[in-house]
Amino acid sequence: MNREKKWRTGMKKFYVALILAMSIFSFGAENWYVVAVNSIIQTGDGSYGNPWSHISQALTDGRVINGDIIHLSGTFTLTFDTGVVPYGEKSGLNVTKSLSFVGDSAESTIIQANILPEVSTNRVFYIGGGIQVTFENLTIKNGQGDPGGGIFANFSNISGKLTIKNCKITNNNQYNDTHFNTGYGGGGICVYGGNIVIDKSVNQR
Repeated sequence: MNREKKWRTGMKKFYVALILAMSIFSFGAENWYVVAVNSIIQTGDGSYGNPWSHISQALTDGRVINGDIIHLSGTFTLTFDTGVVPYGEKSGLNVTKSLSFVGDSAESTIIQANILPEVSTNRVFYIGGGIQVTFENLTIKNGQGDPGGGIFANFSNISGKLTIKNCKITNNNQYNDTHFNTGYGGGGICVYGGNIVIDKSVNQR
């Protein structure tokens, strides 16, 4: 009886420890959801059942913090997103927190500055500060920037890191080179002051 009682007590402690560990893990990163809508009207609250309609909503909502995951579905055309910076060095969707952007696949989750690349006035993503940003399972295309038509990661220090996994960075253009005056700014991706990791991805003009 004593042996059985000890075994039951031990199992109870194990399950309590397991539940606590799972709780701690679940609080490590919040999951947010965005499903593309071709309208300037912003809807949703970022939950799975009521997703946001525009990526800029995730970038400006105070509940979204460093380490969170933004799940993206559909084709996002940034001309419908009123939170996009339309011109200048910081044009595009401005990322100022350490976040992961995860699509369904590079074929089905697309983020494009414009339907027609030749009329784009902004890049797709601008990343600023000493943060760590991941893009996974999506396509970034049709952006124009100075520099970096697809992504410009303008890190403030070497702790900044850009990770790209299973993505297509395509049909982006650097239309000028007034920022660095080097001629090597990068049409698809430009990283300054930090690090980049590219895994199983395509970066092409």
